Amino acid sequence: MDEHDAIIDSNLRLDVADDSTGYQVLQTGHWICFDEPQGQDLILKPNMDIYHKEPQGGGPFIDASYAVYSIRKVDYQEPFWEIDQKFAKLLSELDGKGNSSRAPVDYLRDTTEGYTAYRKIQRYYELLSKGNRRTPEEEQLFNKLAQDATIKPYLTTTATQ
Repeated sequence: MDEHDAIIDSNLRLDVADDSTGYQVLQTGHWICFDEPQGQDLILKPNMDIYHKEPQGGGPFIDASYAVYSIRKVDYQEPFWEIDQKFAKLLSELDGKGNSSRAPVDYLRDTTEGYTAYRKIQRYYELLSKGNRRTPEEEQLFNKLAQDATIKPYLTTTATQ
C-alpha cells in the first residue's frame, strides 16, 4: 500500500469538456485513474483488477498505480461498503497516512466516543420498550441513561417511563 498512497490520496477533478454538453458526462460504469498516462491494451476484470490483454501476456497490470471509481446513476446507500471505507480511513489515520490534521489517537477517540454514544442510545430504547417490566437495576440504568448529557439531545421527549 505504501507505494500506492500517492494516487489514493490524490484529488480527482472531473470537468465538462464542452460547455454546450447537454447530456450526463459521467455515465454509469467503472472509470480508472492512473498515476501516469497509459497507452497499453488493458482490461478490467470483474474483481476490479487491471490485466494486460492476451496478446501482451494477459498478466496483471503492475506497471503503475491506479484507482477504480464506480459511477452510478442511482443514489443509494451501501452500508457495508460505507463501513469498510470508515474502517480503512481509521486504519489509515492510525498508521499516520491519513489526511486529517489531528493525531490518530484523537481520530480513534472520536470514533470510539461516537460508537459508545450509539450503544447507550440503543440500550436506552431497549429499556424503554420494556416499560414497567424493567428490573430495579434496569430502572436505575434507564434513569441514568435518560440524564446522560452525551445522549440526552438524541432521546425523544415524548417517551414514557
